[in-house]
Amino acid sequence: MKFNNIFEQINVELPAQWKIQTLRREIQSCPRKAAELQPQIDAARLTLICARRGYFYTA
Repeated sequence: MKFNNIFEQINVELPAQWKIQTLRREIQSCPRKAAELQPQIDAARLTLICARRGYFYTA
């Protein structure tokens, strides 16, 4: 599905970026959780890549 306007795209991009940053900080504070949190980072990264190309990704 394509975005209709830039505001919809931004509403998807920003939360994905924030989620990636939050998860990375959590891994830095507790490296033992890295394997557990990596799939969430990958999903957020995929959402971000799709949004930047103009597509809405839902897993």
